[in-house]
Amino acid sequence: MKIYPVSLSYQNNPPAKAVSLGFAGVSECNIREGIKKLKAAWKV
Repeated sequence: MKIYPVSLSYQNNPPAKAVSLGFAGVSECNIREGIKKLKAAWKV
């Protein structure tokens, strides 16, 4: 999984707190685990 800044998709005024996640070639199990880890790291 890769994390990209959302600002790459905006010319002006990107959201202050947003990211894009890339899941190409990642199994569903690994996607779920990655999301759990991000949730814990970001304390959501």
